[in-house]
Amino acid sequence: MNEQRKTIASKIRELRKSKKLTQEDLAKKAHLERSVIAKIEGCVREISAIELAKIAQVFRVNMNALIYRVPVFAGDVEESIVEALGLLPNSKKKRVIDILKADLFIKVKKSKGEVKKKYRELKRNLSELQIED
Repeated sequence: MNEQRKTIASKIRELRKSKKLTQEDLAKKAHLERSVIAKIEGCVREISAIELAKIAQVFRVNMNALIYRVPVFAGDVEESIVEALGLLPNSKKKRVIDILKADLFIKVKKSKGEVKKKYRELKRNLSELQIED
């Protein structure tokens, strides 16, 4: 069994479980048969490009995120930032948070309405993160 097939299978399974979806749920959302999902996750068969695109669309991730050994972040922006920060050593977290806060400061200035509120909330949440040295 090739490594890429294993990577794709584990990424799909990981995302599916993180979203609390059954294979049946994922199959319905991706307009595929449940047996197709089971065979892909079980590394029984290759995934087609069309199937990969459909599954990536369900999880709102780039297809490359399912193919390569890179972290997959699905969900809202805040969850993704927290997940990504968890992968960094503490020595780099503070720098990344400072960069994100600066970027959000600019976005708050340029935004309006609900988007502005969301950026402000995200910036406030970043400010509350405690990073140990």
